[in-house]
Amino acid sequence: MECLLKLAKQRCFDGRVVRHLLHLLTLFPLNSLVTLSDGGIAQVLRRDGENYEAPIVKRLSDSEGNAASDKDGPVVVKLGESDLRIVHALPTPGRDEIALSERIVALSHR
Repeated sequence: MECLLKLAKQRCFDGRVVRHLLHLLTLFPLNSLVTLSDGGIAQVLRRDGENYEAPIVKRLSDSEGNAASDKDGPVVVKLGESDLRIVHALPTPGRDEIALSERIVALSHR
């Protein structure tokens, strides 16, 4: 998806077609885990309209690995209205990829 977005910016693909594809698929699948710019881990709850790179997420942990709480700011964050951004997507457990720590997996099921 990232490659398609880059090629659409370079006008190799019709941007309208890529936008329609993103309505069917998503850049960050629901329930996928991502690393945020502050070092924390979050779970994607849903996309935010046409703001493809900034979905609505549930913060799971801070940069130290501590469980996120309302004391440190909102747990559910609309990234399009926040200073935070997604740095990279984390591998999905159970798919021939690097396994996530048990702590992160446990936090995502709360």
